[in-house]
Amino acid sequence: MGLTLSTHDTGYGRPDGPTIAKVLASLDGGRNVVATLGTSDSTYLQATGSVRDGFGLDLQEGSLERRFRTRDRTLSLGWVTEAFQRYADGDLAWRETVEWEQERIVLP
Repeated sequence: MGLTLSTHDTGYGRPDGPTIAKVLASLDGGRNVVATLGTSDSTYLQATGSVRDGFGLDLQEGSLERRFRTRDRTLSLGWVTEAFQRYADGDLAWRETVEWEQERIVLP
């Protein structure tokens, strides 16, 4: 499956840098609060929040056991846009520039 960028109601196959920037800039904290970039339902980078208040990132690498979130939930639009664009290019070095915590998801 190819890389897809999606919001609650819109999807973009193989998004380029300007498309990623436009979608993230549209997150307003109202109707638009989530953007997800990934190759499947289990492998993705997700931004939640708004341009005004900042963003948190969630990263899932293949399974719920490999789900992480940034401790900082007020990341800037510029930083998140760069992270998404680098993720789309396969560059994962940006992950080392922010603190992560593993998310514990308990299944029933």
